[in-house]
Amino acid sequence: MSEDMKKKFEYDFEAFGIAIREEEFKEANIFANRIMSNAYLLDGKDFGVLGHILKEVANDGINILQSKEPKLIKEYTQNSIEFFGKITKMIETDSINLKNAWNNYSDHQDKTKLLFMSPAESKAYQKTDKSLSNKVIKKLMELLEKEIQILAYRPNNFFLGMLNEIGRVSKVNGLYAYDEHFVSLLRMIQKIDDYVKQTSSGSDFVTRSKRETIQLTEKIIQVYKSIDSKNQQDEKINELLWILIKIWRAYFIKFMEVGQVNYSMKEEQVPGDPERSKLVDEITKYIEKEIGV
Repeated sequence: MSEDMKKKFEYDFEAFGIAIREEEFKEANIFANRIMSNAYLLDGKDFGVLGHILKEVANDGINILQSKEPKLIKEYTQNSIEFFGKITKMIETDSINLKNAWNNYSDHQDKTKLLFMSPAESKAYQKTDKSLSNKVIKKLMELLEKEIQILAYRPNNFFLGMLNEIGRVSKVNGLYAYDEHFVSLLRMIQKIDDYVKQTSSGSDFVTRSKRETIQLTEKIIQVYKSIDSKNQQDEKINELLWILIKIWRAYFIKFMEVGQVNYSMKEEQVPGDPERSKLVDEITKYIEKEIGV
């Protein structure tokens, strides 16, 4: 990593650290997005992946703030500061190691998952079983491969449903580090899926979902099949995650923020927009280039 590249991100990381120390997790989320955008624009893969991890830390912090429990907020903040210190040390010493970053993030999640449990869950789930979470992910991935064409059916919320089930089981059982790493791909493809839904007219959604969402999902399935506890494929996951981050940030630049999409069974027909169609075509060509179509 060049000194020049490190300096380009110095203030973004510093701002993130200040925000979490002040328990301003919404602002921390903005700084994490800024890190990913700059990584996309400056072609800094490692910083892009680190930005994604920091975004997850910030999002969990936002959820913790909603509890309005000072003790929980303080504990989560301290754990997050400790985790962030490990990330900044990597950057300061020019020793960014994404595998170590993901392992540190997994440790952070193990420390903080108890904070998200209800009192009943804390009493009932005295022992964790990460193998159960692993089996749930395996079953969901089998279902995704079998039902992949449903992604071309606009009312689907498949990725959201998968993440909901993974979140439910991992909340009380935790995730292996390599499962935590892999799930990052599902979180990111869900964001891209939202953009495809929001920027498609009624007539071109099926075509776009097949050319974009489904082809990217097939890449995710291929990576998943190569993963196990002895063959974790960290770099394959990071490379695909980086592609997804770049596509997501390209969508943001062209369309800005879109909300999470939850469609009813009744679909509205949206009139075509020539300018939007032009932007969509550009993004589609970019995706095809990234995934080698």
